[in-house]
Amino acid sequence: MSSRKAKALRASEIQKKIEATKLSETPPPAEVPNFEALSFPYAPYTGLVGIHTSLLAFTALYLPRSSLHIPTALYNAYYQISDPYDSTVLSQPKSDISGTSIIASLTTSPVQTLAWTVVGVAVLQAWWGGWVKQWALRAREDGSEGERKAQRRELEKDKDLNQAFLATGTTSVLFFATLILFGAPLTSHLAHTYLLSLLLSFLAVFPPAYTLGVPISFTWPSTSFLSLPQLDSSQSSFLLRLYWVRLFAELSPRTPLERALVYPAVGTALGCWLGAIPLALDWDRSWQAWPLPPTYGALLGYVSGSLGAMIVSAIQYFADMNRMNAQARQERKVKETNSKKKKNN
Repeated sequence: MSSRKAKALRASEIQKKIEATKLSETPPPAEVPNFEALSFPYAPYTGLVGIHTSLLAFTALYLPRSSLHIPTALYNAYYQISDPYDSTVLSQPKSDISGTSIIASLTTSPVQTLAWTVVGVAVLQAWWGGWVKQWALRAREDGSEGERKAQRRELEKDKDLNQAFLATGTTSVLFFATLILFGAPLTSHLAHTYLLSLLLSFLAVFPPAYTLGVPISFTWPSTSFLSLPQLDSSQSSFLLRLYWVRLFAELSPRTPLERALVYPAVGTALGCWLGAIPLALDWDRSWQAWPLPPTYGALLGYVSGSLGAMIVSAIQYFADMNRMNAQARQERKVKETNSKKKKNN
């Protein structure tokens, strides 16, 4: 009996040694690279971010200067032109910005400046949202080529564009109330304030609403058309609301697509808030007219957020590529050592 016990103890010790050598041969656990991020189209994304931000800058600085929206009488009164047909006879402008035609034309009529900016931004956001939605649809596809085409056709049947515009208009009213609560004039400058809220809604709400879908939707009961609409309580709507909460309440984007939606929205809010600081200064400058500083602050914040999302995603991409290459090299070394040991044995 004692010999059997000794043999069993020796066998267990040998088994422990074998397991220890196996564990020493296996590579240490490495962080798994984000393969969804690696499949993101970085090359077109980088080029389109540059085009998009450049066009936004053009929209903010040059589109409001178009002669289509500047009345001749207003321009002559601003520059005190005695003869409206003689544009060479100019005196000193009433503005504090002498000789700066760009800022002078932008500050002549803030409402017209905001209106043209909103029109340009709406067109650009619809174009940009189409690209982002296309990348999102490709990320959801799986299966064979025919199955992916069928899924794409099925997903594109939804009226996402109309819902995105409806969500943009609804949130513009909420932004308008928020601006009023934050100190915007209530009895005057209502057009100024609403145009700013509409601009914020197009910048921050339209792209995610068009790409991800509207988180809050209502359904009408089929029994009667006169009944009140009810909140959609389906599982897909509930998961979509949780998705929006993670992105825009917890601010935890995980993929390049999510960063391209979250960072510009956060930059828009921060830029608008920081842009309101010059309004409290008693410099009495023409560019301090409401709501020009928050408007250009929001646009600058959106552009900064877009560029920041691109930079962070690029850094994450190179880190994942480096991690994947290191993991492949480590696995190759383990295979080579194991093959050498087998040949020696």
